[in-house]
Amino acid sequence: MNKKFAWTLFTLLLVAFSCSDSYEGETLVFNKYLGDTFGLEITDRNHTYLIESTFQCAGCVDKTYLSILNHAKSNHKHSITIITFDNGKVSEQLKTKLSVLVDEDAKYESLGIPFGNITIIETQAKRIKSIRSIQLPEIDSTIQSLFQ
Repeated sequence: MNKKFAWTLFTLLLVAFSCSDSYEGETLVFNKYLGDTFGLEITDRNHTYLIESTFQCAGCVDKTYLSILNHAKSNHKHSITIITFDNGKVSEQLKTKLSVLVDEDAKYESLGIPFGNITIIETQAKRIKSIRSIQLPEIDSTIQSLFQ
């Protein structure tokens, strides 16, 4: 009977771990970063973070911010936060439409998450559900999809 119980427990644990979240590690370090740096945490609601890399194509970042201005409406569905190391890169007009957090030391770049130009981290139910970087030819369509 003990062997049967042990085998059942092993099987259940194996199934539980095989169905784990693909961004579990990133969720833990990003949530800790938000807490340590801004006193925030990943919420239950859908949220999108746009994170500006220090190693960037400045024109791509500027084009991304301009695209956000063109698509952002006061009544969009998604909550979006920009995390930047340079408060001057984000226009005052954009700051009135979205939340902007400034980390002058760019501590996010030491989290082990690959960042390039602008990286999108989408969260849901206190977990990261996707991480992707905005590519130059797809800036406008990517930003437009965030506001649909």
